Amino acid sequence: MESKTNVLSALFILLVFMIISFISDNPIILISLFLFILTVFLSNKAIGKFKRGLTYLVPFAILTIIINMLFVNDGNIILFEFLGKKFTLEAFLYALIICFKLLIVIYIFFTLELLIDTDDAVSFFSSIVPKSTFSFLIASKLFPNLKIRVATLMEIYSFRGLDFSEKSKKKAIKNFVPIFSIILEDSLEGSFQIGEAAYVRGFLSTKRTVYERKKLKFKDYILIGLSLLLFILFLYLNSKGYFNFDIYGYAQLGNIINYYVAIVFSIVLVITYILTI
Repeated sequence: MESKTNVLSALFILLVFMIISFISDNPIILISLFLFILTVFLSNKAIGKFKRGLTYLVPFAILTIIINMLFVNDGNIILFEFLGKKFTLEAFLYALIICFKLLIVIYIFFTLELLIDTDDAVSFFSSIVPKSTFSFLIASKLFPNLKIRVATLMEIYSFRGLDFSEKSKKKAIKNFVPIFSIILEDSLEGSFQIGEAAYVRGFLSTKRTVYERKKLKFKDYILIGLSLLLFILFLYLNSKGYFNFDIYGYAQLGNIINYYVAIVFSIVLVITYILTI
């Protein structure tokens, strides 16, 4: 991808895709969203982020599969029985679908970082919610510094005789009290410094201009229009039951692949193509 996407169009696309991933259990529709995500990762050469998403999913996937198979008794195909409890294939497959949906949501947040330039995002949100954006910027600047500061203070106070590996919770909390007091003072002082510097530069004090504000291009209008069409079409067809996929009951081939599913799949592919060209 040669350049970042406009903030508004990228946010709208990913918001629509996230809503669809929450609502739909249809495997074909979920696969279309996954193909979009995979294309974005490959076009940005971000395979490392892609692998990281899988590592985030593993503990949640194991927990989801165990809970679903333990508490759901529905299904006709029994894999095995243990202590009088039947473990069905349908319960296992539905747990996999839930995990797949969770993976898509995780990747959507990663995709947001790949599609949107950080400076453009700050300019966009500061023009809509300036105070909230300013608070977020202060927090994002303070937390990394506080993390380094805590490590330094722990090292200093350990030389002075404080043991931070105390098994007694009361003693451990007591040892951390001087560090907490210093961190609180540093964070307040740092916040005031950042706020004063931003105010001097005109942030939240006067009406400021934004250097080289990005405007919506023809490509952005097409992407937003297609995403809006996809959203409305999906909600309407889903309300009519064309995407119904109940793996415990009537999971037939016609409920997984049909004409309406193909339309949604095609629109997602067109959005993917336009976004990545």
